[in-house]
Amino acid sequence: MVRAASNCQGCGCRLSRHNSSKLCSCCNRKDSRDASAPTWPWDSKPLRDALADLELGNALAIIRSALGMSQLDMASLLGWAQSTVARVESGQRAKLYDVRNLFEVADALDMPRSVLIPMITGNSEGTDGRTEEETLDSMINRRELGASLTGVAVVAGLSRVKIPERVDGAHVRYLHTALRNFYSRDQSQGGGALARDGLGLYYRVRKILDESSYTDQTAQELIGIACESAVCAGWLFHDAGNSRVARALYNEARRVANQSEDSDLAVHAMANSALLLIDWTHLSDGPANAREAIRLTRRAAALTPPARSYSVYALISAREAVAHSALGNSSEFRSAMARSWRAMDRVESPEFPHWASFADRSEIAFHEARGLSNLGDHKAAVELCKKDVGETRVAPRNNVSTRAFIAATLAASGDTAAAVPESLAVLDALEESPISSGRTMRRLGIVRNASANIDAADELRERLDRLASGPTAVDLV
Repeated sequence: MVRAASNCQGCGCRLSRHNSSKLCSCCNRKDSRDASAPTWPWDSKPLRDALADLELGNALAIIRSALGMSQLDMASLLGWAQSTVARVESGQRAKLYDVRNLFEVADALDMPRSVLIPMITGNSEGTDGRTEEETLDSMINRRELGASLTGVAVVAGLSRVKIPERVDGAHVRYLHTALRNFYSRDQSQGGGALARDGLGLYYRVRKILDESSYTDQTAQELIGIACESAVCAGWLFHDAGNSRVARALYNEARRVANQSEDSDLAVHAMANSALLLIDWTHLSDGPANAREAIRLTRRAAALTPPARSYSVYALISAREAVAHSALGNSSEFRSAMARSWRAMDRVESPEFPHWASFADRSEIAFHEARGLSNLGDHKAAVELCKKDVGETRVAPRNNVSTRAFIAATLAASGDTAAAVPESLAVLDALEESPISSGRTMRRLGIVRNASANIDAADELRERLDRLASGPTAVDLV
C-alpha cells in the first residue's frame, strides 16, 4: 500500500509516497562528519511527536539524523549491529519497547530522562521536566563546593552516566556534535537553561577519559573535547550566575589543557577565566580578581600572537583592557583597547579557532563600553552599546545582555528615570523568549537597587521577582 506523501523529519524535505521511513534517503545516509546537522533533537517537536505516538523507531532515526550520524556510527555508539539499527528504525524490531533497552539507549546518548515524558503523557507539547525539580544552583548552595566537581555531579544527579567500554571515532564525533550544539543553543537560550546538561557533558567526557579504553590518537582528541566541554560548561554556569562552579570548571579546563600539545585549548580556558574574574570585580576581592585577569590575558596573548589569530588576540586584549579599567588605570585601558582594535581591523573570515567566531566588532565594542563605564564615562558607554542593540546579527542572548548592561549603566550614572523603562524592555524580551541568564538578571538587579525609592519602579520590582522565582533562576545581588 502506498501511503500519502509527507515531509522528512530530519531536514523537512518532501518524502516520496513510496518511502516507508520518516527520513529522506539523504538523512538516512547522513555521514557523521557532516557539520550541518539539523536542530538538536531533545527539544524538537518531531521527536516529541514520535515519542507521544510511541513510534520509537522513528524517534531513533530523528535523533540519528539530528546528530549527523550514519547507521553504522549509531550502531557503534550503542554497541549494536548496523542491521539492528536499521531494523529498529524501520519498525521491524521492537527493541526499544523494552524499558531497559530504552534507558540504555537514553544513557548512551546522554539524553535527559525528561525527554521521554511525551511517551507517558501522550502530549507532544510536553515540558522540559524542570518545573518539579530544584535548580542545580539551589542544590549546590546547600553544601560546600570545595574543589570537587565530582561532588557537584553527584548532587546534580549526573553520576549515573553510562559510558562505553571502548571509544572509537563515532563516539568522538558524537561528543563534538553535542559540544557544538551547546554553543549554538546558548546563543538563544542562555546558560540558566543549559548549565546542568553542560556539566553532564563534561562529566561524561572526563569519565570516558578515566575509565574507557581507546587508542593514543583518540586520547588526544578526547583531551581536547574534555577541555572544550569544561570551558563550555564553565561558560554556561558563568552566564547562569554561578561563579563558584564556573571557576572550578575553568580551572579544570586549564588543568586538562596542560595534558595537551594544543596551546589554543589553554588560551581558551585562560580567556574565559579572565572574563569571569572581571565580571566579579565588584566583590571585596575585586582588585585581586582584576590583577589575576591581567596576568591571565597576558599569558594567553603570549601564546597567541596577532598573526596566529587576530580575532583571539583582539578578544584577549579587550579583556585585559576591561581588567585595567576595573583598577582605574585609564592609560593601560586605552593602550590595550588600541591593540584590540588594531587586531580586529585585520581579522579575516573564517578565523581559527572556531570558538572565537563570536569575537566580532560588536563584541570588542561591548568590552570597550564596559571599560568606559568602569572609568566613570557612563554616557560614552551607553552610546557605544546602543549602536548594536536590535541588530539581527547579534544573538538573542547577547542582545538582552547588552540592553541590561545599558540599563545598569544608566542607573550607575544616576539616571534611574531612563534605566527603569530600559529594564522593563529587557524583561519583555526575557518573558517572551526561552532565554535564562543570571548575568542579565544581576544587571537588572542593579537597576532595582538604584530605584528602590521610586514608585514608578514598582512594576520592575514585581516582574523581576516573578521572573527570579522561575525554575532556572538565580538569587539577585
